[in-house]
Amino acid sequence: INTAHPNPDYESARVFLKKHALQDGFAYEEVPLPSDNKVVIITFKGSDPSLPAMALNHHIDVVSAPNVEEWTTKPFDAKITDGVL
Repeated sequence: INTAHPNPDYESARVFLKKHALQDGFAYEEVPLPSDNKVVIITFKGSDPSLPAMALNHHIDVVSAPNVEEWTTKPFDAKITDGVL
């Protein structure tokens, strides 16, 4: 999914994350921002609430992938070649 600037495809990325989060038993929530973008929150509750929580934070947009014609595979295809993504 091409989330490179200046035109990141946030919607496709959110659809992908939602599909897989729900499929794997996670809770999924979108929080709208004043910019009209959305923050995605994916939660998995463990079986023992007395244990400490863990949070992972990341962003889904990336820098552009210039000179695509020089790449051995398209930069956003996520192709596995010789066991390497």
